[in-house]
Amino acid sequence: MFDDFIVPCLREDIEIDIITDNNEELAVLTDKKGYAQQPVVIPSYFLKIIELIDGQHTFSELLKAIKAHLKFEIEPSILIDILKEFNNRCYLESSNYYFTKYQLDYYKSLPIRPAVCKGMTYPEQAVELELELNKILSECEVQKTKENTNFVIVPHIDFSIGKIAHEVYAPAYQLIKNSDADLYVIFGTSHYGNSDLFMLSEKDFETPLGIAMTDKEIINDLQKILGEKLTIDELAHRYEHSIELQIILLQYINKGKDFKILPVLTGSFHNFVYKRLQPNKDDSFFNFILSLNEAIKSRNKKPMFIASADFAHIGRKFQDNFDAEPALEQLKLEDANLIDQIVKGDSEAFFNAVAIENDKRRICGLAPIYSLLETQKLYLNNEKLQGKVLKYNQWNEVETRSAVSFASIAFI
Repeated sequence: MFDDFIVPCLREDIEIDIITDNNEELAVLTDKKGYAQQPVVIPSYFLKIIELIDGQHTFSELLKAIKAHLKFEIEPSILIDILKEFNNRCYLESSNYYFTKYQLDYYKSLPIRPAVCKGMTYPEQAVELELELNKILSECEVQKTKENTNFVIVPHIDFSIGKIAHEVYAPAYQLIKNSDADLYVIFGTSHYGNSDLFMLSEKDFETPLGIAMTDKEIINDLQKILGEKLTIDELAHRYEHSIELQIILLQYINKGKDFKILPVLTGSFHNFVYKRLQPNKDDSFFNFILSLNEAIKSRNKKPMFIASADFAHIGRKFQDNFDAEPALEQLKLEDANLIDQIVKGDSEAFFNAVAIENDKRRICGLAPIYSLLETQKLYLNNEKLQGKVLKYNQWNEVETRSAVSFASIAFI
């Protein structure tokens, strides 16, 4: 494959961190600029091989250099697989990287983020989409209530799985309809980028129902307060569904009303879980939540805070060595423990319940839910609201022997 030309060098802007997992020392390679969507994890001793990927060797020369410098031979097929993986993920200064960079730099220059879920998660045409959203919101009895809320947890599970998803979305958005909010702060799970704890987008969001305007005044205020510590990561938002799904529901229930959004993707809490460190003890986390509250209050906004979050992911599809279905009752009990901490507004107990198990059930809503609870504390000056579980469900994906759990919760 590489015999006749120079192996491209590793990009100089790739960051390398050393972690320990199950007593094994690993190197995590991350592209903070976002051209590579996922990190690469390798045994730490492979770093010596990476040092030799300097753009000065052909493939055969690289094999010889590894043997000479590291005193061991590596199978050509293994080295090929490593280089293929690096190249595919844009970690090498290759034509693939430069082409990808051109495409993504062009995307970053666009003022509007195009919808990426239309035609897959929901219908592409506005009329069909409105019919679908009407069906979703009809999956619960409309309660004539004066209850209002500024803090809601809703899933981002795919609409297309049907009623079990619809009847969790529906009561949350029936309640949100009562709100007079003019700003919706959406904390979304970030599935594609992890450049920071909080990653914002300055783009407006286009859907078949129109364009949702991002509140650039709030972002400008945050930039004045936080400076370079505020992360705008358009590439993390590019393919992300966790915020987009909330936006189309907000557009539907707010038809004819003026409102703005603040799209905030929350990064991984892996390091906090590993270290058993409460995120609110981290300066970057605390300063962002504090600054967000200050910016919103100084603009006299009427905010609604939404955590777009699913719960557990278990089974074969998620690399567990067991089928999900026999574990669903136990999963319900474990989720009930988490939800009990959430409805109390106890972010620290919620985090501890996940961290003590090393997040073995992959709670993808950990970061957005925790962020919402911490925002609530500051916004209400430590006054606690009581959480109310609107609906809990599980999706048992029989074909993959896997399951996902999710819930809607409002703080009244």
